[in-house]
Amino acid sequence: LSDDGISWRKVIDRIDNHLAAETLHAGVAFWTVPGQNRTVFHGMVDQIKIEQPGELPSEPDERLNAENGVTIGRINGLVRGNSDGSSLYARGNGIGLLRSDDSGETWQSCNGDLTAPAAMAVRSVAVHPTNPAVLLRGGGDISDDTPRSGLWRSEDSGEQWTQVSSDLDFDGTTARTLFGETIAFSPHDPSIVAAAGETNGLYMSHDGGLTWNYQGLKGERVTCVAFNPYQKGMLVIGTCPDSELGRLGFSGFSVSDEPGIGRLHLSRDNGKNLSAMFEMPAWGMTDIRFEKMRSSVIYGATTRGLYYTFNLTGFYQRRHGLEPDRLHVAIDEFRPDVGRSDVLSGPFSGEDQMRLYEGRIGYYWSPVWKRLPDAPSTANLRSAVYLNDLNSFCIATQDGIFRSTDHGTTYRCVYPTDGN
Repeated sequence: LSDDGISWRKVIDRIDNHLAAETLHAGVAFWTVPGQNRTVFHGMVDQIKIEQPGELPSEPDERLNAENGVTIGRINGLVRGNSDGSSLYARGNGIGLLRSDDSGETWQSCNGDLTAPAAMAVRSVAVHPTNPAVLLRGGGDISDDTPRSGLWRSEDSGEQWTQVSSDLDFDGTTARTLFGETIAFSPHDPSIVAAAGETNGLYMSHDGGLTWNYQGLKGERVTCVAFNPYQKGMLVIGTCPDSELGRLGFSGFSVSDEPGIGRLHLSRDNGKNLSAMFEMPAWGMTDIRFEKMRSSVIYGATTRGLYYTFNLTGFYQRRHGLEPDRLHVAIDEFRPDVGRSDVLSGPFSGEDQMRLYEGRIGYYWSPVWKRLPDAPSTANLRSAVYLNDLNSFCIATQDGIFRSTDHGTTYRCVYPTDGN
């Protein structure tokens, strides 16, 4: 967008792997509906030149404080245990897994007899969609330069756990544990489960998580795994390269002169066949949500803001009203009985004032965003989950779990934390 035709600012970003031609042509059209508007439109465009490849304008680089990494004792993710949000789970490094049975009012441990540091550094948790007593949790750490990890299963809401796999290299101590869940039950067939570790790739189970088989993507830095609840068989997987975490300033990762590539992989047959739908260097996926009214709409939280696709052919960022080029890890979708979904998100940020935005698909399938009232004086928005209505949600920050029942007007800390 330009106000003077000389200086320009980016207002929409698009990732499209099909636009790879060296020469592109631009056109401008003016039109009116016959019989409804007698105004004569006239337009003239000249001196348009588009070259590719060419040097793109540099993107602003956010740099976070190195202390904003994963610390023992803090909450890194929130997960709904049922559709109305009355059951919630919180995961962290050192605290393992917590459960709330009253929409986030109170919390209690559900680690059973698990005490090993690897088991208590939880990277991801998944809840069976029709039998919420069945849980899966993946965790791991590094001790004496040796990775230790595992995948555990519970059939009694976390009172007892059984290890079902050691093939997936989960790590609940690095920056990626701030990102989305990497274990997911299929909502259409809960016997099908997908899971991914740090680098060992995607594994699939067809017996509800009891046994596992390697499916692909070895070497990819997977950050989020999700089945589309509105389209049977669709599995979406996001990745984020190490270089993006280094660029952002997370400890344990270095800045690279040759940035890695983040990708959004998609399968339409429950993980049997995967293809990279979108990819871009110096960019990474952190979490995924879907739109109820149109199953091809996917929202993506990324290392450079919020993106969306409404047709699976282009991944867009509508920058107006948001904070683009900033790390976003918290995102959730509220599914009303009728109408389109609402999406809640905000930047991770290193500042004292947390900010939340709410949006939904509007005219021409573009999200319309609005900022909610100022949130608590706390930083590092890590996770957000809607409860039983649009006005109620819980968020996790570096200071604990906060709960709001008035659409973000006020908050109450229901589980304080003090990381070390």
